[in-house]
Amino acid sequence: MKNLLLVVALLLAWPTVGLSQAGQVIPRVALFGGFTRVFDNGDPNSFSAGCFHFDGGEASAEVRVSRWAGVVGGYGLQWSNRDGQVLQRLFLIGPQFSPQAIHHGVIPFAHVLVGYVHGTFDWGGPVADDISEGSVFAIAVGGGLDIKLGRGFWFRAIQADWLHADLSPDHHTTARISAGIVLRH
Repeated sequence: MKNLLLVVALLLAWPTVGLSQAGQVIPRVALFGGFTRVFDNGDPNSFSAGCFHFDGGEASAEVRVSRWAGVVGGYGLQWSNRDGQVLQRLFLIGPQFSPQAIHHGVIPFAHVLVGYVHGTFDWGGPVADDISEGSVFAIAVGGGLDIKLGRGFWFRAIQADWLHADLSPDHHTTARISAGIVLRH
């Protein structure tokens, strides 16, 4: 019975092969890697005011589960060296929605991702007490645009997310902007 359910689930999730009326069908698996920047609108020179600006990288994988939806999981690592050394790791997963067919080599997408952010702040002092760290709930809501470069190779021209993390003593809501390469198979 267990094997029968697995076979039925795979058959239902298997994408359509061939061409749709609007163009080529989006491949089942997509891997993204690129540059990311996380920032807010405050004073970029001060962490003490609760404002920050991080640069780093992001990697994610999407598996399509239907013609218009997939599940994406991602990891981001950002850092900054202002007022001490700050390191932020994001782990997010959730649904991603995009049209079944590619229109003129362009795929728009939208997603809602949940997970957690783990941050480490080193105040630069000589003792271990000068380091603070913690993990909190995070959510990212956004979308982007992938442009076809060649067979299996795409350029993520933009991915923009509203990113919220429940960091003490207040809540941080920021923007996250990413761009990079997508491999689709």
